[in-house]
Amino acid sequence: MRNLKRNQIKLYYSLAIADGGIDNNGNSIVTYTKPKAIYISVSAGKGEATMQPYGRDLDYDKEMVTTDKKCLIDENSRLWIGIEPTQPYNYIVKAKLPSLNSVRFAIKRVTTS
Repeated sequence: MRNLKRNQIKLYYSLAIADGGIDNNGNSIVTYTKPKAIYISVSAGKGEATMQPYGRDLDYDKEMVTTDKKCLIDENSRLWIGIEPTQPYNYIVKAKLPSLNSVRFAIKRVTTS
């Protein structure tokens, strides 16, 4: 089944870039790209289906699905769903599950300031 345009919403994503620097505590410094717009299908919420594609222990709220196999979104991406990227991001990607014809993402709502 293909991903219908009428089922897609506009959201923004930002990709993590490791710039190679290290902070005072020895952690690598990660910066993020400028938010980019994408149209993608987002579920209304996580259901209680018998199939558990991401495993039993993954905590996520919604799923995103795209048929674009070249989609750059990964587990380190930040998402703005339902808000403009001038505000703090409100979702993160918990897991990416590529298949033969599509890519599914488990996403989690977060509170940032």
